[in-house]
Amino acid sequence: MSSFSNKFNGYTMTQLNEILEDDDKLSKMVQEMDEMQEVQQSKERTLVNNRTLAEQNLTLQPRLERLKEQLTKRYGSLQESFESYQLRKSTLDHRSGNTSLDTLLALLQAEGAKIEEETENMADSFLDGDVTLDPFIDVYQSKRKLAHLRRVK
Repeated sequence: MSSFSNKFNGYTMTQLNEILEDDDKLSKMVQEMDEMQEVQQSKERTLVNNRTLAEQNLTLQPRLERLKEQLTKRYGSLQESFESYQLRKSTLDHRSGNTSLDTLLALLQAEGAKIEEETENMADSFLDGDVTLDPFIDVYQSKRKLAHLRRVK
């Protein structure tokens, strides 16, 4: 900016008015200024850089399109897998009745206690002489086996 003001220091007021009224002369002077030439060169460099970047981007476009297509396919596959998972999970939940492990444990313990009581009642019946030995042994062994299995589970 200092070269601009230095350039006009030597002009008289009438010369300055003439320049101000003559648009072509003023435009020519502005175009010849160092600052304006630097701005013009910077603009040209920026345009060249932008063009180079645009060309590079255009060469990458087919790869981008191919990768987009792969991503779309994989996303579709993921959706199918997720839907299959949801279906299997709902089937499993339906089959298991959504019972928790604590509930299953409580049920097994209750059934185990019930069989224990039945076997004790059978033993009492046998000791009282209400049941003979052969049927008692067959039934008693099977129920005790079931009671032990439930306890182990």
